[in-house]
Amino acid sequence: MKFEIYYTLQEAKKILRWLIILELILVAFYVVTNIVLIDLPLGSIRKIFDLNQDLSIPAWFSSVQLFIVSLLLYIAYSSNQRKLELPSSFLLLGILFFVFLSIDEGAAIHEKITIAARKLDLNWLMFDGNSGAWIAVYSFLGLVGGLVTFRYFRLLWKHFRHETQIALAGAFLFVMGAVGFEVISYLFLQSGSTLHKVEVIFEELFEMSGISIILYAVLLLIKSISFSDSTPTDAKSLEGTHL
Repeated sequence: MKFEIYYTLQEAKKILRWLIILELILVAFYVVTNIVLIDLPLGSIRKIFDLNQDLSIPAWFSSVQLFIVSLLLYIAYSSNQRKLELPSSFLLLGILFFVFLSIDEGAAIHEKITIAARKLDLNWLMFDGNSGAWIAVYSFLGLVGGLVTFRYFRLLWKHFRHETQIALAGAFLFVMGAVGFEVISYLFLQSGSTLHKVEVIFEELFEMSGISIILYAVLLLIKSISFSDSTPTDAKSLEGTHL
């Protein structure tokens, strides 16, 4: 079944801009409820806007964002007119990958890996023998996945360099937030301290903005591989379009 969406490049940029604004608003609510007004009895309101809580508005927002990326990849998959340059099988892998990330964000699968590691006494997988076992597991899976899909990324870089550069920038921010700042937290920061809360701000902001940039890159990719809502000339010229 083929799905299509119609939008201009300017509208795609507006989507990115509004996503970033929403993320800054979520960060502002966290700062107010969890740092500035920390002495007030805000109860569940504090948890609702806690960037570091699994069942919170920011976590829900990130989960929905990731799922939207998977939906956009499905639209790219169903409308792909350049299958020799971008095999649809790679788009299918991307759909499954972002669906998993969305489920992980909502159900905290990665945290369950750490819980399992504690029960099995796999202390060598964790930081200080207590936290972050998922990082080693996900890093290994990411390495294997990267090796398996390397030839696809070569095609992306060759034929869709602009979109790929934007997606890689988003992926870098996402990984820095999800892994980089998380490692810093495990190694150097005490949970619940003000410094830890500042780290959480950067961690979650990098994650959310990274997803937004990837979403924007997929919107550009759809324009490049689907000629149904634009002329072939317009679609081919997208690779030279700047952010």
